[in-house]
Amino acid sequence: MDILIILFIVLMIVTVVGHLNWVAIRWIVRWFSADEVVTDEEPRKPSDPRHERKKDLAITEHQITRFYTDGKLSDEVFQHLMKLIQADRGTLRLRNRLSPPSQSRSFHRITGLNRIYMIILIIM
Repeated sequence: MDILIILFIVLMIVTVVGHLNWVAIRWIVRWFSADEVVTDEEPRKPSDPRHERKKDLAITEHQITRFYTDGKLSDEVFQHLMKLIQADRGTLRLRNRLSPPSQSRSFHRITGLNRIYMIILIIM
């Protein structure tokens, strides 16, 4: 019975080590082939919230104008909404003058040669 327990433990160790070998090989292959394959993992430049707000206001103004020309809005409601949009744009312009746009971060891309150095450092 003791021999079965020992054989079971050895089998489990061999299984885990074998699996880790395949995972490591897969990781190394992906590590070296990442320069050749374009992936969606590239860091994206953060968007400027003020620019997004300007786009939203333009879309809203366009939609309100469509509703007005289709007869879905009355004259006074249309004028009131347009004044609100213009006021919001005015505060947005004032904020643009007071605060500079946010600086985007620069990202460092690891090249193939740097990857080899990193692997050597990890192995040592």
